[in-house]
Amino acid sequence: MNEVPMETRVTILERDVTELRQMRNLIHGMDKKLDNIASRENLEPRIRLLEDELNKARGGMKTLIFIGTLVGSIGGWLLGKLLGH
Repeated sequence: MNEVPMETRVTILERDVTELRQMRNLIHGMDKKLDNIASRENLEPRIRLLEDELNKARGGMKTLIFIGTLVGSIGGWLLGKLLGH
């Protein structure tokens, strides 16, 4: 078995380390993106629940506004009839 000269081994290691250093920022950026995706997935059920509650509340407000408008209109009509207008 032939031994690889020490200088060749050092050259190969230096090249590999240089390539890895160049990829460090890319790997770090990918890690951040993966962390963001993971945190979003953890938040998704909570967000969906809050959005559902908000939509229910909005629907309830619309119903209350509709009922209030209807009662006000009927009350105004009735008051008009009672006063003979």
